[in-house]
Amino acid sequence: LSDMKKLNTNPSGAGLLAEPELDRKHRFAHRASVSVRCVDNWLQQRRIPFIRVNRVVLIPWREALAHLDKNYRINAQ
Repeated sequence: LSDMKKLNTNPSGAGLLAEPELDRKHRFAHRASVSVRCVDNWLQQRRIPFIRVNRVVLIPWREALAHLDKNYRINAQ
């Protein structure tokens, strides 16, 4: 029990499960609650930042959401 408290109170966050910083398209679409096709459109229109490594597209989760929030109105009614 004391070991668990040490893990949870560690200020550096070591030992805790963290969200991945870079997502592939399918994972990003799932986390953002949009379709993969929507993510494909955003990538093609350069609406979200991404990194291409050979044929793999990686999307920085926090940067992409911040960029969308800053520049576009999402779910506007």
